[in-house]
Amino acid sequence: MAETRPLPTNYWTQRKTRTLTPSDRHVGAFLWTNRNTNSCGVYQIDVVEVALATGYDATTTQTHMENLVRNGHILWDEETSEIFILDWFRYHKFKGAGKSILIRDINRIESKVLMKAACRAIESAGILLDQSDEINIKQILRSPTQQNGTQLNTTTTSKTNGLNFSFDFSQVEMKEILNIISSLEQSDAQILIDEICAMAREKVIRKSPVSLMNALKEKLHLGKFSRSYSIKVSDQAANSSVSKGPLRTKEVQQQFIADRLLEMKTVLGLEKDSSL
Repeated sequence: MAETRPLPTNYWTQRKTRTLTPSDRHVGAFLWTNRNTNSCGVYQIDVVEVALATGYDATTTQTHMENLVRNGHILWDEETSEIFILDWFRYHKFKGAGKSILIRDINRIESKVLMKAACRAIESAGILLDQSDEINIKQILRSPTQQNGTQLNTTTTSKTNGLNFSFDFSQVEMKEILNIISSLEQSDAQILIDEICAMAREKVIRKSPVSLMNALKEKLHLGKFSRSYSIKVSDQAANSSVSKGPLRTKEVQQQFIADRLLEMKTVLGLEKDSSL
């Protein structure tokens, strides 16, 4: 256990912190710096311990932690009582023996969801590991996510709260994504879901889906959101369906040409001109 832990100096001023209450920020700062933290930013801590340390009752503390999840500060797996500080690897560097300690702590994570989230963050941060450790990280990322011994479906389209998800996020991520979009009209929520699912399939999500959904929702409120990946995927699907469709028969091709000629006559005012 380290005797000190850094708290980023911009923690208090970054946009996702400014939207929190002072009490939310207090609990967030505690989660960055308490004695349970380890090298990978994923550790076990229960609500009661956080409440005792920060001075709030358990119910209020639960609310503060849920607010931190919704605002993209942490991921929280209540089943294993583990949290992941999402920005951990932006402010922690590893070299020498520190890399071995990092891998050791990663392998001790009980939540498969948080283990994968931490491994994705390591890759995104560009942390250089030994070859064997790199292989270990890639194996974790390729393995199916399991909760309570049940393998999650990763291929079918699922429907939750009337919303269609074309990518199966983990149970923890799905819960928080639904919390974030709960205040939106269903049509707006579906647009954001389509975009984040397309980005997940394209493997372009650099942080967590929860942080990304917060960012997309904020852009939507500011009028700056525009679909890019979901439109790209739709266009690819449309092009694929056209290319795989049946070829026109000779009769259909002739009718197509005749229809176009008739349109040209109408535009040029030559309907009665048989010379065209």
